[in-house]
Amino acid sequence: MPGTFDNIHPNLTKESALRILVSPEEDLEFSSDYYMAVSHLLNFPGAKTEDALLEIAKNESRSQAIRLARRKSLEVLARLGSTRALPVVVQCLNHDDPYLVENAVWALLQLGCQDSNAHQRLIELLEENKANQRVIIQCLAGLDVQGAVEAIQKCLKSPDVSIRTSAGSALCRLTNDRSYVFDLEQSLFS
Repeated sequence: MPGTFDNIHPNLTKESALRILVSPEEDLEFSSDYYMAVSHLLNFPGAKTEDALLEIAKNESRSQAIRLARRKSLEVLARLGSTRALPVVVQCLNHDDPYLVENAVWALLQLGCQDSNAHQRLIELLEENKANQRVIIQCLAGLDVQGAVEAIQKCLKSPDVSIRTSAGSALCRLTNDRSYVFDLEQSLFS
């Protein structure tokens, strides 16, 4: 899925981006170079690109530069349709970085994950309320996880309108029960 801003560094080659990703942070000109290289690799699909992105996606460094690049790597792997990234993405659901978890959830939806263990973890995350519930609800509905209906129904009582409307929309989709539409309509006008 090409985007307007996919190639904002037209002079950066694939080889240069790959070289940045294996460079020590202290050798980089800017701490944002890792993020830039990961983002730019979207323009170069293929095994070498996926290998480099997977290495970043598995990197447990606490460095802010690596943490940001790691989050972005999940997005890029998903946009590239890298189904071999699924085990790494699923593992990221267990991380303490809520933004990494959110990117992992989004990536699972983009990759059409049909792993029942991953689905169960998504339901657990929804119930734990430690990650972005709206994104998790959208993912569960998008993946047609029927086993999530009960957990999503609980979200109809959320004080957050975006979570309630996501839950209602998801339940319409998962159960074909259109009674939730009225509540969605009311929220749209609030």
